[in-house]
Amino acid sequence: MAAVVRDARARLVADEVVTLRRALAEHTRTEEERTTERMVLQEKLDRAVIRSERIVEEQEGDEVDGARRTAFALEQVQERLRNLLSLAQQRLALLGSADDAPEAAAGTTPGQVQESRDEAARLIALIAEAEAGWASARQATAAGRQALDALDEEIQAQSALVSRHDLEIAGLTGRAETAGSRLAAVRGEVLRQQNALDAARARLAAAEAERERGEAEGEADEQGGSELTRAYEDAQADVASEESAIEAVREELHAKERERDALAAREQALASALDQRDGSSDLVAAGLPGIRGLLAEHVHVQPGYEAAVAAALGSLADAVVAETHDDAVAALRRAVDDDLGRVEVVVAGSADAQLAVPSSDGPVAAASVVEAPDGVRRILADVVFVDGLAEAVALLDGPDAPATAITRAARSCRRTCCAADPAPPAPSSSSSPRARPPRPR
Repeated sequence: MAAVVRDARARLVADEVVTLRRALAEHTRTEEERTTERMVLQEKLDRAVIRSERIVEEQEGDEVDGARRTAFALEQVQERLRNLLSLAQQRLALLGSADDAPEAAAGTTPGQVQESRDEAARLIALIAEAEAGWASARQATAAGRQALDALDEEIQAQSALVSRHDLEIAGLTGRAETAGSRLAAVRGEVLRQQNALDAARARLAAAEAERERGEAEGEADEQGGSELTRAYEDAQADVASEESAIEAVREELHAKERERDALAAREQALASALDQRDGSSDLVAAGLPGIRGLLAEHVHVQPGYEAAVAAALGSLADAVVAETHDDAVAALRRAVDDDLGRVEVVVAGSADAQLAVPSSDGPVAAASVVEAPDGVRRILADVVFVDGLAEAVALLDGPDAPATAITRAARSCRRTCCAADPAPPAPSSSSSPRARPPRPR
């Protein structure tokens, strides 16, 4: 009965191990892709925050204050002009009465009447100009507020994406803790099995001592000797069974320990990725000559190939685009001098290439599904996209095989190896004008 219970317990533990392995493999296939997505979203959020701060500074700057003072002054001038217009109209009415009754206003001349009319016309023209200036200032203020509201909505959306990724990391941490608790339970089972083994060995030692004593005395009959022999054999069988159970549980313990270490390493890698400094945004904000901006802002991908292009570019998705090699070197020196953190620079080369329409069947050149600077297209020159892993392996076995084949699910194969990493490094080439600075810690 005890053996049946142990066997059932071992089967349950094995089933839990298989379930954990499947869940870990599924999580591993998508975690790197989620990390890359989170880094891109974090970069967009940082850019949105910088833009928001700039708009707030512009709204709070001297020019805005001057515009507000101008609008207030124009409103005051408008009010005064309206008052003058009212007085002028009254004077015109009086002058018109004077024309009808010259004897009642003998002191008013036609020249004075014309002068009053000219003054009234001039004041009316000033009122129209003041109203136009006031309307223009109001439109500029409304446009600034709309831009600020749109930027706030974008920041809120990016923050929601970052929060969702943080929740996923928290879930992974919880799973690691659960695996640790299960590992502790397996260790307890190992200890119990070890105690049972010790007890069996003690019974075996007692049986051997009893048999030796019986043989030494030589007085036990044949039936008694056979009973001792059976007891000894039973004890040996129990010891062998317990040792086999201990060995199986020990193997499960080692597997659990390896799984725990893998989950802990994954958690640490995710934490390091979140804490890693990236100076690309600061370098773009510095406004250096020849710096176009971030690579993500200059790359447009054909729908359906986003994950594959992200896998091909790898860490270059966060790179900065420079016009020439000299501009790239100057930007790298600035990043090292200001301790901006990790920075990667791609030389743009010629103007952006036009987006080609890829074929629906067969391998697709990576450069044909992106609209990007010429330097980025050279990086993707020896990369092709395929539908499945089998097609990638068959393509690499051919005579004119490319350097790298990547499936649409972001699984990559090279001429020497295959990997299921969602974010492999971008293929290197002597013609690819990439520059990477030291990474200050």
